[in-house]
Amino acid sequence: MGLYSEVERFNRENENAKFVNDEETVSAYSCARDRWIGYDDVWSTTAKIQFAQGLGIQFNPYKITFKVVDLGIIFLLM
Repeated sequence: MGLYSEVERFNRENENAKFVNDEETVSAYSCARDRWIGYDDVWSTTAKIQFAQGLGIQFNPYKITFKVVDLGIIFLLM
């Protein structure tokens, strides 16, 4: 499991890093040359929570688990 500090370090070490919010996968990543690092940011986390709420899943900030399903999609289960 990675930490956001790793993303920050990657971006510092790669001055020309490009930040991307990928709408197709609802994920964020930074890339520089032939290296990249993927992560969830405020945009992607908010979209995933809104998707779960649209399915009628109630949000409990004290109990969040993750489940990987087909195609590597991660759902927040609350």
